Amino acid sequence: MGLLGLMGRGRPLITIEARPSPAGRWPLDPGLLGLMRRADAVVLTALRDSAPGSPCGPSGESARAAIWAHRELGLAAIPTITCRDYPRSDRFELFAALIEGGIETVLVVRGDPSSGPGRDVYDYRATWELIGDLRAWERSRARGGDGPGGLEVAVQADPTAEDQGLEIERLRRKRDSGASIAFTQPEFDADRGLRFLDRIEGEGLGMAVVMGLLAMRGPRSPGALEARLGIRIPAAVKDRMARGGPGEGVRIALELYRAFRDRVDGFHLYSYGGPEALSALLDGISAIG
Repeated sequence: MGLLGLMGRGRPLITIEARPSPAGRWPLDPGLLGLMRRADAVVLTALRDSAPGSPCGPSGESARAAIWAHRELGLAAIPTITCRDYPRSDRFELFAALIEGGIETVLVVRGDPSSGPGRDVYDYRATWELIGDLRAWERSRARGGDGPGGLEVAVQADPTAEDQGLEIERLRRKRDSGASIAFTQPEFDADRGLRFLDRIEGEGLGMAVVMGLLAMRGPRSPGALEARLGIRIPAAVKDRMARGGPGEGVRIALELYRAFRDRVDGFHLYSYGGPEALSALLDGISAIG
């Protein structure tokens, strides 16, 4: 079942982030398996530096791990496909492998640069170009009698962006190219996040929204996240993380869960805070309902 089919069951959908392993017979961290089983779906990140010889670079590793998680563990798995460092020549091979592997939803993002050999191709300059190629391939496949069978497409959106108008316009282009679900970057400002949701609804984009939640580990986390993800974290939250004790990051994330719970279709739990924070966050969400 695709992600859209898992929504609307009387509670928000919960997805959890996991990182593939580029080597070994176990493509995922076995220590996260218990947490993955507590979520509705697992989203496999795209590795920045994939294993030598891996097809499609970071996207190929994410796809391999997602197919394995679906077939071997029975998880609803969502691979991340990057348009950065992703050659157009590999696209049909990857699309076909995902559908044949039972994958129903993909997350298409711009992606990080990779230092591996033969990377940094930049055949795709924007996510909507890659999504457009996917939809064109699906239509051609259906006409040739090889369908049906398609992929739900999720994309990223940043509620913390300074230019909200531009961010909404980018999201519209992704929607128009064939995306139906928006995963947001982690949000730490309830009022700002609610205004972003108001704009999505006001613009009539008609997309399901999965809000990003992240339980920070300690006082240095806000600065590291701003540098790594380019998001903006309010000064009041930074102050709370500086003054608060253990578990403050989880408490902040649960407050945001309550603020957004009735406005979104689901929540995506980022793994930056580590397994203990993820487990505590899942416990808190379960208690709230």
